[in-house]
Amino acid sequence: MRKNLTEVVFILGANINAGAVGEKMGIDRDCSVTFHSDSEGTLLNYSVVCDATSQVRAGEPIQKSWKKRIEKRGK
Repeated sequence: MRKNLTEVVFILGANINAGAVGEKMGIDRDCSVTFHSDSEGTLLNYSVVCDATSQVRAGEPIQKSWKKRIEKRGK
């Protein structure tokens, strides 16, 4: 994962394979996640991306596990 926030792009996709779509756009699969498209899923996305952004702003690298909460809910 990249360390600099200006280099980080996340792709969140509902009803698509976000990993495959992101790769076609040049976005690493580690920065892509497919989510459940409802109000709870959207709220969770904002929370998870906010946490990852806060890590970078604090000078920490984004952990590869950043999207686990979204993936867990999608199952």
